[in-house]
Amino acid sequence: MTVIPCSPPKPPRPSPAQGYLVQKIIACEKTVIPCQYTEWCFDCGDQKQIRSVSPCGTPVWTVEGGHTLCVTLPVHVCLCDSYGTSSIRTAALDIQTVLSRSFLYEMNAPGNTLFLLPGIQLVHAEHTCGGCFRVKLSVSLEAFLLRYEVLCCAPPKPSCPQLPLYPPPMC
Repeated sequence: MTVIPCSPPKPPRPSPAQGYLVQKIIACEKTVIPCQYTEWCFDCGDQKQIRSVSPCGTPVWTVEGGHTLCVTLPVHVCLCDSYGTSSIRTAALDIQTVLSRSFLYEMNAPGNTLFLLPGIQLVHAEHTCGGCFRVKLSVSLEAFLLRYEVLCCAPPKPSCPQLPLYPPPMC
C-alpha cells in the first residue's frame, strides 16, 4: 500500500489589475458669436419664413494661419409658407475662431482627437428676393481635445478564510 502525502491546498492567486479604456478631456475652449450674419438661397417656391435652424451632421474643420480654426457646419433650416406647411432644407454655416497656442499644440499631438459641439439659435431672418434669406444667428462652438487612456482598477482583495470567531475551548 502506497501512501501519498497530502499537501495543503494552495491559496487562490489574486487576479491581475483590470483596466478600462476611457476618453479623457485634455483641453477645451468655448467660443460664442452673438451676431453671425449669413445669406442662404433655396429653391423654395412660396416659402417665405424661416422657422428654425439646427445643426446636423459632422462639422468639417481646418486650421488656417496656424491659429484660426475654420469650421463648416451643416445645418437644417425649417422653412414655412403662409399656410403653415413646413419643409426642411440643408445649408452650411462657416465659423472662424482663434484658438490658444496650448490648444493647438495639444491638437497636433498623436492620439488626440478634436470633438466639436456646436449650438445655433435663430435671432432674426429676413426674406429678401426669390428664395434668398438674410439670417442673423447666435452661435456657440465648444472644442474638446480627447485622448483615450487606460483607467486601472485595483485588483480585488482576497476573500477571508472561514475561521471561527473564538478559539475552541481546551479540554
